[in-house]
Order: sequence, then C-alpha cells, then structure tokens
Amino acid sequence: MIYSHVYHGETFKDSYQWLRDDSRQNKDVLSYLDCENDYTRQNLVEPLKELKNTLYKEFVSRMQEDDQDVPVLKDNFLYFKKVEKGKQYQIYCRRLVDSNEERVLLDLNDEEFKKHSFLNVGSYTVSVDHKKIIAYSLDTFGGESYKVRIRDTTTNEEKEIADNSYYSLTCYKIMMQNIKTGEKCVVYEETDPKFSVGLSKSDDKKYIFLHSQSSLTREVRIIDANDPIKGNIEKLIAEDVMCFRQREMNHRYYIQSSPIGFLVLSNKENKENFQLYLAPNANSSWIELLPYDKDVYLEDFRIFKDYLLLFERSSATVKVRVIPFLFESSQLDIANSYYIEMEDEIYSVSDHKEQQFENNIFRFSYSSLIQPEKVIDFNLKTREKIIKKERIVNGFSKSDYCVKRLNAKGHDDVNIPLSLVYKKALFKGDGTNLCLLYGYGSYGICIDPSFRSNWISYLDRGFVCVIAHIRGGGDCGRSWYNNGKFLSKKNTFKDFISSAEFLLDNKFTSPTKLAIEGRSAGGLLIGAVLNERPELFTAAVAGVPFVDVINTMMDESIPLTINEYEEWGNPNDKTFFDYMLSYSPYNNIPDDENIVFPNLLVTAGLHDPRVQYWEPTKYVAKLMESKIKKKVKTGVNSILGALS
Repeated sequence: MIYSHVYHGETFKDSYQWLRDDSRQNKDVLSYLDCENDYTRQNLVEPLKELKNTLYKEFVSRMQEDDQDVPVLKDNFLYFKKVEKGKQYQIYCRRLVDSNEERVLLDLNDEEFKKHSFLNVGSYTVSVDHKKIIAYSLDTFGGESYKVRIRDTTTNEEKEIADNSYYSLTCYKIMMQNIKTGEKCVVYEETDPKFSVGLSKSDDKKYIFLHSQSSLTREVRIIDANDPIKGNIEKLIAEDVMCFRQREMNHRYYIQSSPIGFLVLSNKENKENFQLYLAPNANSSWIELLPYDKDVYLEDFRIFKDYLLLFERSSATVKVRVIPFLFESSQLDIANSYYIEMEDEIYSVSDHKEQQFENNIFRFSYSSLIQPEKVIDFNLKTREKIIKKERIVNGFSKSDYCVKRLNAKGHDDVNIPLSLVYKKALFKGDGTNLCLLYGYGSYGICIDPSFRSNWISYLDRGFVCVIAHIRGGGDCGRSWYNNGKFLSKKNTFKDFISSAEFLLDNKFTSPTKLAIEGRSAGGLLIGAVLNERPELFTAAVAGVPFVDVINTMMDESIPLTINEYEEWGNPNDKTFFDYMLSYSPYNNIPDDENIVFPNLLVTAGLHDPRVQYWEPTKYVAKLMESKIKKKVKTGVNSILGALS
C-alpha cells in the first residue's frame, strides 16, 4: 500500500509507511522485522561466526571481570561500585573510611531482579544522613523509561513511588514526596514542550539548582540546600524557588556558588563561546571576570575551596585551567593561574561528579587513543598527581601504536581536525591499509579521542582508525557547532567527505579498504554521505540512523520532534523544509543502475525512544527497491528486545 504524505501542498508517496506501528504489536510488521533479522543472521552472522567468536574472546581478554571503581568519599563513608566475574550487573557498595568491611547497598544480580531481561540504573543516591535509605531509578524495559524506587538497605524492602514513570530525555516536572507520609507536590512544571528540567547541586553543597533548558535557551532557579522545605511544601513552592535570571530566547547560562559569589558562564550578547561573570548575589548585576575569547570555548567549570577550574576547548582539545581566588577583592588571581599538564598530545579528560571541595583535590579521568583510562587525583595547590587507578588491558603495549592529529581541508578551506591511530609495525603508507572513519557531527556533542579497547582488534589487523571532528559537533567550540546545524547542516556531510578524501589522497587507505561508521544523528551522516559519494567507501555501518528526516520532523506526535526544531529547524517553515528535504537520506536514495553502493549494515531498536525503529527499516526497504548496485544485499538488524 502506497501512503501519501502532504506537506506544504505537495504530495510525497511513501511505499513503506506501513512499517510504522506505534504499538509495536502488529504481526505483519514484526514478521517483516524477523525476516530482516533472519537475513542478517544468514548472510552476516553465520558466515562470520568464527571471526565473531575470535573477536569476542579478544574483547573479553581485555576486560577485568573482577573490578572495582575508585571509592568516592562522602563524610565518613567510601562509596564504590564493583563487578564480579560471571555477573552481569554492577554492585553498589560502601564502607567506613577506617574499615575494610564492605556493605552491599544494591545488587541487581539478586534473585528479585532476574524476572527482568533488561536492567539499567539511571540515578542512584543515598540519604544525606547515610542511614538506611537509598533512592534509585530503574529502567526494566529498554526504552529509557525509569521508575523511582526507595530501598531500605537494612531489610532490602522496596517501594515504588506511585505515578513516577519518566523518560530520561523529556523530563518536564520536578516532584517532591515525603517518603514517610506519602505527601507530594509539584515543585516546578515546565510548560514549553521544547524545554526539559533537571536538578543538580552546587559544588560547595550550599544550593540546589533547578534548571530548565532547550538547545538554545537555559534558565536556572536556586533553592537553599541546607533547608529546602523550611517547614512545609507550600512555602517551598511559593517562596523558595528563586529564578536566578529570567529566560531569554537564545541565552544559555550556567551558575556555580563560589567563595567570592556566584560565578556565571553565559553566551549573552552573542558571545557564543561563553564568557565568565561574577554575580555577588542572585539579584545583582553581572561583572566580567575574564575577557571574551572567540577562539576558546568555556565548556564547563568546577569550584573548589580556593580555586576555580575552567575547561577550555579549542582545536578539538580540552585544557583544564586552574585559577586561584582572591578573597579580599572577590576577584580571580589570573597572574598565578596555570594549566594541568597532560602526557599526550591528543587526549580525553573528564571530571568526576563528586569532588573534594574542601581539600582542593580535583579527580578526573584521563585517556587517549593509546592510553587506557586513568583516574587521577590532582592537588590544585601542590600540583601533585596521584593515580588512583589505571585500567589494565591484557596484551596491549602503548608503545606499539602511533597517534596523530592531522587536518583535512574542507570544501570552504576550513581545517577539519582528524584524530588518527595505527599500529606502527603494520602501517604501510601506500594506500593498502584498511581504515575505519568514524563521525557524528550534531548537537554540539564532542567525540574526544578516548581509549576504545575494541579498536585494538582493528589496529592489530592493520587498520588505521580515525575520528573526524566535523562541524555540527562541539569539538572546536560553539561556532563549530553552529556552522553545522540549521541551514548549514550540509557542512557536516561535506566535512566528512573531505576527511575521507584526505585519507585517500595521503595514502592512508584506498576506496576498496575504507569503511565508515556513525550512530543515530551519525547515522544520518552516513546516509547522506553515501547518497552523495558512495564510490569513496567499501563498507558502512549506520547504527540506529536518523534517516527519515522529513516524515519525522513533520510529525509532532513523535517524542522529541518539537525539541529537535532547535537543532535542524522547523520544517513547517518552507525554507527549512526544502533544505531538510535536500539532504534527508530516505528522500534522496539514488535510483541509478550505474551507481554502486558499498556493503552496508543498518541496525535499529524496536523500543529506541530517540530514533524510531521504522526509520532505518523503511530506509533499508527503499534501498533494496532502488536500481543502485549493491555489493551485498542490505539488511536491517532490528533489536526486538535490548539486552543490558
């Protein structure tokens, strides 16, 4: 049956719209997906069974099956998670600082959880008095829908908070409930469907921040963390949720409480890479603390008793700047600021949620394409580094591999950073190496060059592995992001093509040996690039790809569609509609028998809340219908029940 979509007075025929089933129960659709899965098993899984088993053994050999993360100090307790050989899930534990006796607080491997085929903990917290109550959210379905549970750790008895199911991507209401009396109320409810809400705590633990944000706009309310209720819930709602600064379209700001007042990161007045301000109190005007630098993106900040940490991003690299406070003048001691030294030229660094505010100890994770993750405690005063844990990867030697940061020239002469790694003994430099090129390029998300243990199996087989830091991502700052969205989205695809051409021109690989991969919005990238330049590649993996752009963005009933207007544009505006139509992979599949497509694997998740399963399913069906030559028949692997 051919379905007709009518947009802006124009009819668009769609032979595969019948594959959309919002209930996920239509027998014909499920049977179709089963057939696709059967095809994938017969033509990909079974023929490569021996290789699959070999790779699985390699992956497992690099894992520590008995492992524990670095404990986090909270008052007199150390909290940590561990995994045990033969068990599927992490175990949440704690112990007293002066004791080696650990206590299990939550173990999803227990018998009570075995009735669920999928388990994922979203949030997890212990009561502030460290007594017997913990709260956590649990997804038992795989669709990122969580329920909040209250657990008595002395009896292991649980109760589920009634009417509390929420999607992790679209939270719009902040609730409070007295777990003893059951009394509950709405603290804050967001009415704009483009916005979602969340809670966080200031680094000095003095305030709770209630933030409401969309892609373009952010607003923060503050609550006294030491006495949030002040006697009754009604008073909290009426008086104690103070808006720090009213929302303004296209203004995003972040706040932290510090010893010299509130510090603010803001992009007001078109300072897209953000500027740092001081607000002596919540109602005061903002004072500039640092001059604006259009080439350096102030990505984040953390506050300690005596220091400010700034995360500064430029040229696809993050530097961590340490600035002492000048308490008497309520200023920053810029003259004595410094950057934390990192051991590699290109690397990934991420801070930990819990920090030692009073002790001025900064804990962060560090890795690179050839350096397994280290957890490091850095003394901001003495600059001493203590490695708390370093991941052990059996059979891996860092010195066997080479990492490079190179730049490809874009279609408009922009330099596109590439992070590249290969095994020294296997690199030939004559175009005969296999190569995997990975890209994403949306939402301002940064794909940093962190350690990927599974890539070792590629590298040890002679692959060159490359991350393309393309526009649309935030790798080189907010302007890099803004130049790859809305009516500049095609820069993302052109950057990726330029990256591939650079690798080919410089003999890192050849078209018969170049594979590409992207997931979700990165799957859109793969689909758009294949439509444009399929001859550059021999294989492609599009994981849960966002490929039916027009039909999804014109349907406000699909979760997240309205939110996405601030990323791609609103297609109800004909200008945006025409632009999206010009690159939407589903609408632009070539129908020319002279065009050869590379080998292609497309995956989907039946309950994926971000990219609905029918998008990649329809895309594959339309590919098979087209006249293009396929090196192998393309199949869709629709994961009917996600495994955790």
